[in-house]
Amino acid sequence: MPTIIKTFCDKTAFSCNAYVVSGDKGTVVIDPGYWSDDIREYVKSLGRVDAVLLTHAHIDHVRGVDGLKADFPEAPVYISSKELPMLKEPSFICGSLLKMPDFVVHAEATPISEGRHTLGGYEVEAVSTPGHTFGALTYVFREENVMFCGDAILHYAKVPLNRPTGSEEDFRKTLETLLALNVPKDMMTYCGHRESVTIDAMRRESPDMIEYKNQKEKNMTDYEAISNLVVAERMYRVSHRNEELAKCYAEDAHIHTSWQSGGRDSFVGRSSESTVADLPIVNRCNPPLIHQKGNRALVEYPMTTTRVVMVHGEEAVLSSYMLLIHRVEKRDGEWKIVDMFTINEFDTLEPAIPGVDLKIDPDEVRSLRKSYRWLTYTRQLAGGTISPDLVGTDRPEGVKQIYDEGYKWLDGKE
Repeated sequence: MPTIIKTFCDKTAFSCNAYVVSGDKGTVVIDPGYWSDDIREYVKSLGRVDAVLLTHAHIDHVRGVDGLKADFPEAPVYISSKELPMLKEPSFICGSLLKMPDFVVHAEATPISEGRHTLGGYEVEAVSTPGHTFGALTYVFREENVMFCGDAILHYAKVPLNRPTGSEEDFRKTLETLLALNVPKDMMTYCGHRESVTIDAMRRESPDMIEYKNQKEKNMTDYEAISNLVVAERMYRVSHRNEELAKCYAEDAHIHTSWQSGGRDSFVGRSSESTVADLPIVNRCNPPLIHQKGNRALVEYPMTTTRVVMVHGEEAVLSSYMLLIHRVEKRDGEWKIVDMFTINEFDTLEPAIPGVDLKIDPDEVRSLRKSYRWLTYTRQLAGGTISPDLVGTDRPEGVKQIYDEGYKWLDGKE
C-alpha cells in the first residue's frame, strides 16, 4: 500500500489543517486540531493510529487529541519537551484565539527532541522551528519527501508572533533553518493553515521569507560597509592619511587608546609623545565580528600592531595584540565610528636583529601588567607615560564593562 497523505480542514473559525499519513509502515496523525466525523471516520477506516505528532501546543492544533485518544487509547502522542508542559496550561493553549479558561489536553504525551526518530513506523526528523511558539517542531519525512511545519511558516501570510512565547529572534533563526534545510526542492511542505506547497515555492513566495531575504540582503550591504569602514580606519591611521581618517569618525566620536581618551580632533594626526616618527608601524587585522541592530552596530576587531622601538640604543620589535571595540552608527545614510575602545590582550618584545642583547633587567618589568607589559616598558623607557589602568584581559571586569555598555548602547538603552 503506497503512502497516502490526507488533509482535513477544521470548518470552524480556526480553519486549521490536520494531516493523516498512512501506508504499509503505519498511520500517523499530525496536529489533530479537531476530531469530528470526517477525520474520525477516515482514521477509523484505517484501523490504527501508530503515532500522533504535535508541532506545537496551540488549541487549533491540539483540540482533538483527547477525542483521538478516546478512540485509539494506545496511540502515543509526541511533542517537544518545551511545549509539553503547555498542554496543561490553558492560557498558552488558547493564546489570544478565544476564551476557554479551563481547556487543557488531558492525554499524556511523550517529549521528543530534535533529530531523527522512528515514529509510527516512519523515519522522521524533528527540526526545531521556534518563533510562533518557543518549542515548535517541524517533522520531516525524507523517504516520503514531505514535511509538516504547523505554523512555523505559512505560504499565504505572515506568521503571527505575538502570542505567548512568540519571538522574532527565534523566528529569524527558523527562517534561516528552513532556507538551509538540505531537502529536495520538490519536497511538499504541509502547513497548519491553507494550502500546501513545495519547499522551493515556500522559500520564494512566503511573505516572511521574502521580507527576511530582502532584509538579509540589505544587512549584507551594511555588513560590507561596516567592514570597509573599520578596515579603512586602521589603514588610514597607519599611513597618516589624516583627512580620510577623520571622515571615518562622527564629529562627536570618542577614541580611547593607550595614550589618549578624547574626541576625534585629539586623535587624528596625533600620536603618543614617545612615538618616533621615522620608525615603522604595521597593523595586521583579522576579519571583524559585527553585531548589527538597525542603524547601530557593535564591532569586535582583533588586530596586531607591530612597531620598531629603541631599547637601550638597540632596535627592537614590539608586537601588541589587542581587540578594538567600535560602536558604529548610520547617520544620514553613512556609517561612522562613534566610539572606539581598546582591549589590551598581550604583547611581546624581541630584538630586531636576532642575537642582540636588549639589556633588560627582569626586575624592572616583572611587576608590569601582563596585557601590555612591553608597551608600558618601552613607553616609559622613551620618556613617555602610560596609565596603569587601561582595559586589559588581565582585568576581566573592565572588559565586561565595555561589552555590557556596548550591548546596552546597541539595544538603544544607553
